[in-house]
Amino acid sequence: MGRRKHFKHIAHNLACTFISRNNDVDGYWGIGKLYSHMDQSGASHVAIDLLTKTIQPPTQDFDTLVEHYATWLSTQIAQNDLPRESLITAEITIACFPNEPTKAFGDYAPHRMNCRIRLEDDKGKVYDAEKNVWCRAHDPQREQKRT
Repeated sequence: MGRRKHFKHIAHNLACTFISRNNDVDGYWGIGKLYSHMDQSGASHVAIDLLTKTIQPPTQDFDTLVEHYATWLSTQIAQNDLPRESLITAEITIACFPNEPTKAFGDYAPHRMNCRIRLEDDKGKVYDAEKNVWCRAHDPQREQKRT
């Protein structure tokens, strides 16, 4: 049986993977598409529950992304020999907060996003990880679709 401290490593790896350029939705960067979803819905954040496989504010546009990361999490739990039932919360929260665009990124990535992972086990222990990333709203005219 694995040690529960591995949940901290899983949370960190999930945050790194989630903000990665390899996180794509229909061939476009997932963070940019999530930012556009927040902007269009008027929400200040997006919350993804990996155990119930839901996203708030609701949309079906990210069903594949949610399923992918729920499967990724299950695989990590199994590889670390942790009991699946010991995890009672697995949430990804993406929030955009007011910021001054940096000159280095210009119009390329004017929005700063915060990705927070929260895993909680059945003993009440919380394992958090956070990463920040700069992005822009999804625009298929400016972006190349991943093949």
